[in-house]
Amino acid sequence: MKTIFTFLFAFLFLQSAYSQWQMMNSPLATPDIQKVAYHPNGYVLAITNENEVFRSDIAQSNWSKVATLNNVVQCIDISPAGTIYAGIIGGYLYSTDIGLTWNEKQLFQHSVYFITDLEFDANGNLFMVSSGHTSILPCIYISNDGGNTWTSPMAGLPTDGYSVVGIEKDSVENIYILLHSYPNSKLYKSTDDGNSWQLVSIMEVSFSNDFKIDRLGNFYTFKYHGASGLIYKSTDGINWNEIYSGIIQKLFIDTENNIYAALEYKGYTGWVDSGYTYYNMILSSDGGSNWQLMGLAGLKAHDFIRVENKFFIATSNGLRTSIISSNQWSLCFEYHDRNAIVSDILNLSAEGRKLIGTARGLMHSEEVGESWVETSVHPSIKFIKNDNFGNIYATSKYLYRSTDFGLTWEIPHDMESDNPREIKNIFINDSGYIFTIQNLVVQGFYIIGLKSTDFGSSWITQFSQTCACNASTDAHSIIENLSGALFLSFNLILYPTPPPSIEYRRWVVKKEPGFNEQVLFENQIANNMYLFNSELYMAMSSYSSSSLGVLKTSDNGSTFVQLNNGLSSLKVTQLILKPEVFLALTGDGIYRSLDQGNYWMRLDHTGLTGTINRIYLDDNQTLYACTSNGIYVFTGELPVELLTFTTSIETGRVTLNWSTASELNNRGFEIQRKSKNAEWMTIGFKEGKGTTTEKNEYTYTDDVAGINSSEVYYRLKQIDYDGTYTYSEEVKVSLIPFKYELYQNYPNPFNPSTKISWQSPVGSHQTIKVYDVLGNEVATLVNEYKEAGSYEVEFDGSSLASGMYIYKLSSGGFTSSKKMMVIK
Repeated sequence: MKTIFTFLFAFLFLQSAYSQWQMMNSPLATPDIQKVAYHPNGYVLAITNENEVFRSDIAQSNWSKVATLNNVVQCIDISPAGTIYAGIIGGYLYSTDIGLTWNEKQLFQHSVYFITDLEFDANGNLFMVSSGHTSILPCIYISNDGGNTWTSPMAGLPTDGYSVVGIEKDSVENIYILLHSYPNSKLYKSTDDGNSWQLVSIMEVSFSNDFKIDRLGNFYTFKYHGASGLIYKSTDGINWNEIYSGIIQKLFIDTENNIYAALEYKGYTGWVDSGYTYYNMILSSDGGSNWQLMGLAGLKAHDFIRVENKFFIATSNGLRTSIISSNQWSLCFEYHDRNAIVSDILNLSAEGRKLIGTARGLMHSEEVGESWVETSVHPSIKFIKNDNFGNIYATSKYLYRSTDFGLTWEIPHDMESDNPREIKNIFINDSGYIFTIQNLVVQGFYIIGLKSTDFGSSWITQFSQTCACNASTDAHSIIENLSGALFLSFNLILYPTPPPSIEYRRWVVKKEPGFNEQVLFENQIANNMYLFNSELYMAMSSYSSSSLGVLKTSDNGSTFVQLNNGLSSLKVTQLILKPEVFLALTGDGIYRSLDQGNYWMRLDHTGLTGTINRIYLDDNQTLYACTSNGIYVFTGELPVELLTFTTSIETGRVTLNWSTASELNNRGFEIQRKSKNAEWMTIGFKEGKGTTTEKNEYTYTDDVAGINSSEVYYRLKQIDYDGTYTYSEEVKVSLIPFKYELYQNYPNPFNPSTKISWQSPVGSHQTIKVYDVLGNEVATLVNEYKEAGSYEVEFDGSSLASGMYIYKLSSGGFTSSKKMMVIK
């Protein structure tokens, strides 16, 4: 029974155990920035998906959180006078002190509609438009007194159903609104501060998604169009021409009439702009005739502004800024009080480097985790794997590869250029072959398994599931065993026409070369599959039935056995199988097994906080937990058996107590002691319990009254039946008392002898004398200088008559006496 020992040290009392898990210096989290705005006084404001308001100084160098709102902000704009307006459900918020305090104004009562856009004109009018339908509430609100009173003029607007895409003004203060309707979008204009409206044009497309006017009076909008997207431009608002083909999600035009558009991560059809692989924005400096890619790879851009020569992008991974035209982006700020969500870790001990996959991207550390540096991979990373040839792979939506131990990264093959996919899991065998299982989000809704034999440069389809109907998909895991059989887990829910028939393919399947797939389990998820000694293990959870826990097959999937003894939760999400120890991540935390899965015991989770996303055991047997609150390291060795080892001392006796969580082939424990500067000696032995998953308690008492030392040390030598043994760490016990004490003799009454014990916290001349009841001295037992410590002397009373006697201690000015009885 190999063990690691957790100690509780005590002197007359027990102290708390130290944490089994210690947090590494984890990277801080970056906020998901939804909105960004520029204040005329020089400040930049950024609002997160958690409604936090961050504000810069006027140099845009230092940032602080100034407020947390109670509402989700749908749009934000700042008036020329500096009042900040933020559209919310039912109305808007406003702040007159640069974001410190906010007031709420309700414009309508419908709880599902919200203010989507704002505009100011030179006459002091404030315009707001809502997402509401005209059959339910007005869509346009106008105030000429800073929001104290509002009107909703609708003269000239259609009475059929529509909602407003956006509101803009041109260079001569005319106000335009673009209406989102079917089958055509409609542009309206007002020359009287919004009191009446005139139809400008009816576009031949519907479902416009944004609306902007540049300073030259050109109009821009975009829409989804089939499996792609289109940006339209008009010089007069009447005639519209296509100027870009590709799905985008937001337009921005700066003071120099440069047009910026955020590339859409995933359209409703599943189509993804190919440029998004390496950038997240496009830019045109010539009115839309030519476009260039810019921004950061893989980050969704929610909003953007330009401040003089700086450009800011509000992304899902923080607010990023760059000098105009440089396209070199830096992070503006991060949270100071929360750690990044970490999904995976890889320790490259030979290179002195660690890699972690986080919600803020792929990061590495050159200082054993003391500080973390962002790589060029910014999307959230789920898995990090390495092969036997020095390549490292990281997965998000794409597969990234590094050939220089994580310093630089590339996408070896852009699978998105063929069909967009979402990588859900990855397996790499000893030959360096890569297997991925993916959601293929295109018309038809595939689940697909791919294989690469050239380090990700090209891919071969191994398995696919498709349908000619609507469906939802989710892939889970993939592995190829030594005989070439492919095992996959996926979920495919089909919605045939006509409804309501639904078909579920929630399967774990096996596919051998040249054969159709065989369904092994239904309504079960294999979250993680692992090969160990030619046997396949699966970490299982369930969709709707009881989970199967840990499964093992030794015959290529023909039969499976469950290995769940000791698991309190059968929702198993990950397995790590090493000769020394098996580890399982379950719904109840981390478990380990010393006998290849036959018995499982939960690890001590003291000190570990946050949701555990993944565990990792490196070549040095160091266990890491990647959590929603950074990275934790298990401070001991694996496996863990001994729960506690405590000591207490009283009356010259040290009591040792220890307990085990479970035992495997444990013959017993030798109790060993040594004095200061002496050698270890065995002072006792306690029989073990052999093999058991039950908790067991042990105790041993050691008489130290006669030891001439101020401190002693103890350790346990745990011995298996095969003779192997493991030492615990040393426990030091101080023999220096806390106070003077004279103890009752034992036995009492006595005949013919008894023992008298005492202790002194300081060195002094000490005497122990015996008196009869008349006060006559009948014996002197001690009369000498003694160091601080605990002592014991034996008194022979055979020459005394039966009766009561008194013994007295004198030490350094301290005196104490007790009665004893001689019987004959």
